[in-house]
Amino acid sequence: MTDENKNDSIVSTSSSSLIRVGNSISITNKLLYGEIEELFNNAFCLLNGIKNSNLNYLFLIESNPNHRKTTKYSYRAEKNDDYIEAINLFTQIIAKKNNHALSYEMRGITQHFLKEYKAAIEDFSKAIVINPKYEYAYYNRGNVKANLKDYKDAIEDYSKAIEINPKYESAYNNRGSAKHYLKDYIGAID
Repeated sequence: MTDENKNDSIVSTSSSSLIRVGNSISITNKLLYGEIEELFNNAFCLLNGIKNSNLNYLFLIESNPNHRKTTKYSYRAEKNDDYIEAINLFTQIIAKKNNHALSYEMRGITQHFLKEYKAAIEDFSKAIVINPKYEYAYYNRGNVKANLKDYKDAIEDYSKAIEINPKYESAYNNRGSAKHYLKDYIGAID
């Protein structure tokens, strides 16, 4: 390599190149998520009691399948009004992008906390129609069914979540609990 080619590389690390990459990512995010990004991030923060965050939760969750596995969110709003506002924001997103499975799931989680079980099940079911491999929607729908003491159907949802992700520990745990309630003690330890 000659001295004049020494600084040539496939990837430039100059600050102007990094700024261009950052701008490209920002533009790509806007193209992918458009106007729902801010609505989603606001609703997600309300749902989780997160204050003053500059993180793009929509991008983090949708671009990294492991994000939700490694980051535990509380899904506990600070007050009931925050759940209601989050539902309104998720509903606005769905009106703009009616095939956004994540927003259906998040609205379902929010409705579950408000004990709006039928609406929660409908939202989780819609998320599953949009994405049949959506392990979280099956798991959360199973949670609602278990709260309604519909353990047989809850077990089916937990089993589907496990089929999609055999390492889904919470689904195994909740499926075992549901089997226990049905007095299937041997099945509960499987």
